[in-house]
This record gives sequence, C-alpha cells and structure tokens, in this order.
Amino acid sequence: VRKGLPMLDLGGAHNSPPGYTSVDLADCDVVHEVGASPLPFKDNSVGVIRAFDFFEHVPRDRFVFAMNDFYRVLAPGGWIISGTPSS
Repeated sequence: VRKGLPMLDLGGAHNSPPGYTSVDLADCDVVHEVGASPLPFKDNSVGVIRAFDFFEHVPRDRFVFAMNDFYRVLAPGGWIISGTPSS
C-alpha cells in the first residue's frame, strides 16, 4: 500500500533521509507550519510520515488538529514513525 507514495519528514529541513520530502518552516521541500493549517497533500496520499524530535515543537492547542491531519493524508496502512525526547 505504501509503495510509490510520498514519504514526509516533518521538521527535516537540514537532515531528511534520502527519498523523503522535508516539511518545515524554511529551507525545505515544502514550507508549512504543521498544525496551523492542513498539510498540502490530498487525503490518503502519503505513505510514511517521519517525525523525529518534532512533536515537542507543535503547540499543545494545535496537536490534536495536527494528528487528525496526519490521519487524513496517510494512505490506509500508512505509517507515522516518531521519536520524541522526554524529560
């Protein structure tokens, strides 16, 4: 199901792995503030969302909107891969 679909790297302006489309505030493939408005991708059109050291930067009042938007753009069987630091 994910084969051939875009792979997004949230906050990955400077460090995206090969094959990923970086989504960030500047110096990236897609300039976008996650959680402020819907991602500029069609429903069910993304195979993987990578979010390492990213979720802690999404304002609390935008987090649920962002997660719902990830669900919207992910294709059935799509993945969210994340790593978030904890104190």
